[in-house]
Formats: sequence, structure tokens, C-alpha cells
Amino acid sequence: MAQIPWARPLPARPAPAPTAFLSRLGARFFDWEDWLTLALALGAMLGVSASLEEASWSRDMPAVTLVSVLALVFAMLLARSPLHVLFAWPLAVLVGAAVTLWQTLEMVGPGDLEHRIDAIYFRFDTWFYLAFTGGISNDPLPFNVMVIGLTWLGVFVFGWSLYRWHNAWLGLIPGGVALFMSLLFVNDTLPLSVFLFVLFGFLLVMRTNLTARMRQWRTGGVSYPS
Repeated sequence: MAQIPWARPLPARPAPAPTAFLSRLGARFFDWEDWLTLALALGAMLGVSASLEEASWSRDMPAVTLVSVLALVFAMLLARSPLHVLFAWPLAVLVGAAVTLWQTLEMVGPGDLEHRIDAIYFRFDTWFYLAFTGGISNDPLPFNVMVIGLTWLGVFVFGWSLYRWHNAWLGLIPGGVALFMSLLFVNDTLPLSVFLFVLFGFLLVMRTNLTARMRQWRTGGVSYPS
């Protein structure tokens, strides 16, 4: 009578290859469709930031374009990560505060870190003292810091709405208002930045509508051409 093996060793499950993790990471952060959306968003955003810098709303206008590019790229990476909004948005605020401090230190002039921090404290203290005592100050630093902070927050919300909510209007409408105010109060001509904003804005709206439909198709299991 043949011996029947009642217990057979199960084959060892192969360990996940390191390339599988890299492929998932690449699919999440290096998708060409996301970078295409980023290129269109940069085109529309540069139309606004270039107009603001050219108009020179204040003396020693900060680097609005640099802050905008950093905020948009950071928003794309954060929106594509698995972080929840309750953790992602406070992280964005902390990074924005660091970028604002960095640009503020650049605006106060030469010197070591201690001298620059002292200059920031003195200029803000003087500005608030004059503001609450009926004085007049022509120091542009507080206004420039406010511009940097609002630029970071506005562009981050713009990027987050593109990649998490597939909605371009949350960024295009405030950008259009800022561009209109710049043309109305500072420059009454139609520069190239307006053409760039309108062109890339329409392309971005078409792009986000397509990505929203693709998301609905994936959820419903509907096949569509690549």
C-alpha cells in the first residue's frame, strides 16, 4: 500500500522585489500626466506672478515667482502622497512658514543670521508701533511678507485642488482677480502675461475636466482608450 504524505510543506512565498516598491513610487510621483498638468499650471501661474513682479506693487518686491513654483511643486508631491488632509495641510503651513522666513531673511539685507533676525524684529516693531499710534511708515517689509505668505497658501491650495479635487477654478479665479487688479491700478496695458494666463488657464480647465472624468471611469470600471 502506497504511503500517502498527509503533510506537504508549503512553498515559500517569494519576497517582494525592491523594484516593485520603486515601480509603485514611480507610478505615484513620476506619472507623465501629472507633470503635464504641472506644466499647464506653471504656465497659468507664471502669467500672474510675472505680472505682479513687473508691476512692482511695493519697493523691493519679493520673489513671487520662486515662491509660487516651490508651492506648486510641493502641492503636487503632497497631494500625490497618501497623507490625509488633516496631516498634509498643517505640514504645508509649516513649510510655507519656513519659506516665508527664508525669503524675509533674504529681503532684510546682508549680515549674519542674528543681525537679520534683529533687523526683522526692529522693523516689524517700528511698523506696528506707528500703525497703532497714528503714525505713517514707508517700510515695505510687512507688506512683502504678507504677499509671500498669501502667495504660498494660494498656490498650494491651487495645486491641491488640481491633484486631489481635479478642479482648476479654485486657483484660476483668485489669480485672475489679482491679475485684473494689477492691470487696473498699476498697468493699464495688456502684457504677454495676460495671454499666457488665458491660454494655459483654458488648457488647464480642459485637462482637469478630463482627469475628473477618468477618475469617474476608473471608479465605475469603464474602459477607455489610453
